[in-house]
Amino acid sequence: MKKLTEIMQINGVPVYAHWSVLLIAALILLGALERPLETIVAWGAYFSVILIHECGHMFVAQRKGFKVWAIELYPIHGLVRFQEPWSGYDRAVIAWGGVAAQAAIAFPLIAYVAVFGFTTLAAVNVAIGILGYYSLIVVAINLIPVPPLDGAKAWTLIPELMKRARMRRARPDAGYIRRSW
Repeated sequence: MKKLTEIMQINGVPVYAHWSVLLIAALILLGALERPLETIVAWGAYFSVILIHECGHMFVAQRKGFKVWAIELYPIHGLVRFQEPWSGYDRAVIAWGGVAAQAAIAFPLIAYVAVFGFTTLAAVNVAIGILGYYSLIVVAINLIPVPPLDGAKAWTLIPELMKRARMRRARPDAGYIRRSW
């Protein structure tokens, strides 16, 4: 982690940014002379898309009882370092956590624009465009079932759920305590 700098903590998990993220931020700020507010908002929204996605993975991993050690942010992707799940089901659910978090932010923003249209404030529209529309594009790309994208693990949820359903049908009383009164 020598090339990473801790920038914050979320739910007790350190968030690190790669040195290139910090360099890009500095370069963007230097070049933001014409429209500084919109540029800063765009940069913040862009990295928020990555951070929200990784926080989704973190949240689900923690809820499933796995230790989360760190979130790492890079210029075009992020990474959550957590205890490896032993089941394919847990791996798939954690993979869905990232895209679900992004969708939870993107859909309301897109719905807002569909109902009310864009605002009169350019900086707000930039944030809506990136956190809404761009984020939804990232969700779609990330669900392509090819490693290292989340889709490679996320779509395994379907066979895992089918396997669980078969097991329940084979043992319908599994998980229930029979009591004789």
